Amino acid sequence: MVGVNLSELFEQEKIIWVLTADKWGFVFDKEKHFLTSGGYLLVSKKLSLKYILAILNSNLMRCYFSQIGVMTAGGAFTLKKPQLNVFQ
Repeated sequence: MVGVNLSELFEQEKIIWVLTADKWGFVFDKEKHFLTSGGYLLVSKKLSLKYILAILNSNLMRCYFSQIGVMTAGGAFTLKKPQLNVFQ
């Protein structure tokens, strides 16, 4: 991401999620919200964000992530960006 102005990313429509969550969920943001250090964002020029969001919030993706992802000892999902790079 050389040369990317991060503030410009926050100005775009994006999908956001938190690093660790006890519930599976990704959110579409068109209100230009900024994130805490425990949050991630995904932007795409190739695919519709609403299409990606539907896939991410599906039971199939939740099942897939439970196989490849990281769970905390308490059973919360740790939703790290590298596991979601399939959409870039």
